[in-house]
Amino acid sequence: MTGEHQQPNPFDQLRRLRIANTFAVPSAEATQGDSRLTADFYSESGYRARKALIRSGFQLRSLREVAATSQPSIFKRCYVDDETHGVPYLTGAALVEARPPKIAFLSRSRTSTLHELYAEPGVVLITDSGTIGRVVFATEDLKGWATTNNAIRLRQTPDGWPIEYLYVCLQSELGQYLLTRSTYGSVVDHIEPNHVDAIELPLLPRLLVAELCELVRQCNSLRVRANALLSEVHAEVQRSCYLPDLSALRPRNRLSKEPGPELFWVRSGERFPDDAAFGEYRLDASYHLPVAVSLAKYILGHEGGSRLEDVVKGVRNSALRKRVYVDDPALGVPMLGGKQLMQSRPHDVKLLSRVLTRNVSQETVQEGWTLVSSGGTLARTLFVHRNLEGSTVSQDVMRVIPDAQKAFPGFIYAFLASPYGQVQLHQRGYGSVIPRLRDLQFNSIAIRVPKDKGEAIHQKVVQAFDARADAKAKEDSAIKVFMSALANGRAYVESEWGKEY
Repeated sequence: MTGEHQQPNPFDQLRRLRIANTFAVPSAEATQGDSRLTADFYSESGYRARKALIRSGFQLRSLREVAATSQPSIFKRCYVDDETHGVPYLTGAALVEARPPKIAFLSRSRTSTLHELYAEPGVVLITDSGTIGRVVFATEDLKGWATTNNAIRLRQTPDGWPIEYLYVCLQSELGQYLLTRSTYGSVVDHIEPNHVDAIELPLLPRLLVAELCELVRQCNSLRVRANALLSEVHAEVQRSCYLPDLSALRPRNRLSKEPGPELFWVRSGERFPDDAAFGEYRLDASYHLPVAVSLAKYILGHEGGSRLEDVVKGVRNSALRKRVYVDDPALGVPMLGGKQLMQSRPHDVKLLSRVLTRNVSQETVQEGWTLVSSGGTLARTLFVHRNLEGSTVSQDVMRVIPDAQKAFPGFIYAFLASPYGQVQLHQRGYGSVIPRLRDLQFNSIAIRVPKDKGEAIHQKVVQAFDARADAKAKEDSAIKVFMSALANGRAYVESEWGKEY
């Protein structure tokens, strides 16, 4: 070295700041291989997994040889209000949720292609537009649901490979890479069924395939059980809190019974009292929805009725504003938004820098908290138990911190996730373009705590989220075993699992 001042290497600076990922690949990879000039194509873990697949020595078969793909035709959507005249409808975003809500319904009589849209149990669904390549195994939970036409169907054929094995392959890093590598479109990404048909997957020993299939079956069974338990929980909220059906709370002073916007009148003296709290003087009609108003009066007028602020320690938002993201999981903390809360396998999770994020340890969520989306799609509710502990959430998610001395944490979640909590949360939303909720708006939510402080409901909520966590662990295990087989190669795998295919 000399005494002269040396100019810093810009690439070293980029590496330290983790603004860019720099690496080198042989030019033949682009000129003789995939003919792609985008750098991120060669940096993905899926790309490296494909290289491992080629080196592994396993026989490869295209999906068109071992399964059948199909896609519903484009159709005109005609919605109705309920299941009496329609079937529950899943958009591409709702498709990946652990327990999608019944919000939209397609008309039975006016949807000519309805028979193509049903999510048949045992079929793998693959999103083909927008956020592409998301893979969902249709379980019994989705029986009777219709899905968007932007979901490619993958079905097992009589002489094909087990559908559970195909699901593991496509859910893995390798499968996700193979599904998205043929993406086209400058604004909205797309893939086609022929892209899926052309994917080549490895033929593994029969015993190993059977093991992977059994893990997927156990995973699906646990997810169905979790959703069944949560359905029971919502019914028990009504019974344990002695609440009437919401339909019985609808007042008779409606001005119209015709379909369309709900028309009603209210007394200004009742809705604008002198002692109203900050934020309760509002002129938007949705805030004065009779069902929500009548529900609050009913709860607060009976024994055990109280406000949410009286039974929890507090409700608070994230204090994170400036964010510095990293790529290495060892250096970062996962951060989720409102949409990712409801996904069975959260996708596109960003990592906040542990070092460069102020008070990051105070922002991590803890077991027993209830998370509620408060920006965009409101009131999506999740219980923290064996899922997000140690993660952070964005400012579009409220944290409801329980007080176990007054009410069990699982009951707080169950009430807010039930129709009785949802109608009050939606009532408080504000904003003409992007609806939002503020922490202070949670305080006045009317809640009725059972005599056992909600312990029975809490225990069932814990069982449900235990089942969800176990399901994800089994799915992760299946994916890990599959990826390990590719990394270890054919000779090693056959020594462990035999040579019978």
